[in-house]
Amino acid sequence: MAWIPQRSQSAELLDTLSEHPELAANLAEMAWLYRLSGGYHLGWQLIKPLLQTQNTMLDLGAGNGQIGRWLQTASQQQGQSLHTISLDLNQTIVSTNQQAVVGAGQALPFADRSIDIVFCAQMLHHCTSGEIIGLLREAQRVARRSIVLVDLKRSWLGYWGARLAGLGPLTSLGKHDGPLSVLRAWRSTEIQAMLHEAGIQQYHIKQTPIYWGLAIEPGI
Repeated sequence: MAWIPQRSQSAELLDTLSEHPELAANLAEMAWLYRLSGGYHLGWQLIKPLLQTQNTMLDLGAGNGQIGRWLQTASQQQGQSLHTISLDLNQTIVSTNQQAVVGAGQALPFADRSIDIVFCAQMLHHCTSGEIIGLLREAQRVARRSIVLVDLKRSWLGYWGARLAGLGPLTSLGKHDGPLSVLRAWRSTEIQAMLHEAGIQQYHIKQTPIYWGLAIEPGI
């Protein structure tokens, strides 16, 4: 067995459906799994130093918006305001999130330097390398202060962890997509190559056994 699994090109169910009776439950369980497995903590550690008294954040691929709401609460607890705007490509998902707008990361419906922080969690493994490069360029255009990205990293540890989680009371969507998400995930070295292709040279990156996260200053 290779130390790092080969990246899968198979589509996740979430990427191919517009409606599903388990969709809302799947979005909720994905947010909680992200929190329980350390992704939320990693994202907060990257965002926390960027916050000022008043802040705006664009949450790309926001799903049900739960991660953004957690970040808002954490900001309030340290005396700062974080106004979050959610964006998702799926109209059905957006209809369940009152603060969301429909849009693609490669064509953001926002003016240049109009958002303090552009944030993206658990979405890049759904994208091709070309789509990620386009998203990075758009995020650079829109962000005033920083861009923060957090996602799974492809590994056998993450894959078997997702398979183990699937033995629990997850939706059928979660049981199918969880392990596949890990196999579709990008390694941090692969993402760094895309950063360079997008013209981004300076950033800092943090990693856990399951996730990588990075913060980028726009315009660099």
